[in-house]
Amino acid sequence: MGFKIGKAVSRIGKKAKKVANVSGKVLTTTGKVLQVGGGALEVAGTGTTLFGLATGQPEIVAGGAALSATGVASTNLGNMSVAGGRSTRAASKGKGKKARKQFEKFTSSGLQFVASTA
Repeated sequence: MGFKIGKAVSRIGKKAKKVANVSGKVLTTTGKVLQVGGGALEVAGTGTTLFGLATGQPEIVAGGAALSATGVASTNLGNMSVAGGRSTRAASKGKGKKARKQFEKFTSSGLQFVASTA
């Protein structure tokens, strides 16, 4: 049979590292998109709130405030996703210290996300 277990395990390990690296890239890119979109939502919400205040329409003010809050939550979720993706990529490359540092950013971003949605 000529097939060795050790070689199979090393091949699986290489494939797993590749998958982790690619999934880290996807998480990071998704997070950056969420950050940009969240910022745009926040600005649009602020503008809508100001428009509602200027015209004296309380329902538009409430809608703008909700839009702005959604933008803040989206930005925090983006920060969380970016930190998680960077942590995954660092771990896949065997850089434990960097992965831990990014994971700490991930958890602190998670706490900010929970605080912004409460």
